Amino acid sequence: MSRPALYSRTLARISMKLNIGSNTQRHNGFLNLDMRDCAGVDIVDDAATLSSIEDGSCSAIIAHNILEHFSYDRTLDVLGVWVSKLQRGGVLSVGVPDAELIFDRYKAGKITRGKYRHAWDDLNHSLFGNMDLLRSWHGEDADKYGHHAVFCEDSLRHAMESCGLTDIRKVKANHPDNITLEGVKA
Repeated sequence: MSRPALYSRTLARISMKLNIGSNTQRHNGFLNLDMRDCAGVDIVDDAATLSSIEDGSCSAIIAHNILEHFSYDRTLDVLGVWVSKLQRGGVLSVGVPDAELIFDRYKAGKITRGKYRHAWDDLNHSLFGNMDLLRSWHGEDADKYGHHAVFCEDSLRHAMESCGLTDIRKVKANHPDNITLEGVKA
């Protein structure tokens, strides 16, 4: 649902908790931000720019299953925008598909989704996204919303550190395919 500009400016001036790329996934106490105007979304905005959110206005940001949708060469730029929206001491939680986990599972011949008969199909789903779901959301534009980057714990940690986060720690993964790390803005 689109909000009047005044509403967005008012939101940006208060300390908030933001769930970026939320779709309909709710987290208690967090405002949902998504590029699509759909049920459960509080703020419609581009996750790469967060143009309606003032710098330093967030005490916490959740960004689960969103960073991999940007090309790998934009990782630091996008993370940098998210970190800029945090207050000093604010926490950013990032969950992305863990390529090492996914490839290890493939090498072991494990299939995690009943709809697949071959581990390679399961690997493709994990690495590149659930294209059936993306097509239901985006129609013919779905291909541009697939996954465009892969990560492992070390690469995600390095990217978060490069953007000024400290005290980075591994937390419970938000999805069985994922690595989830939290960091604090220094």
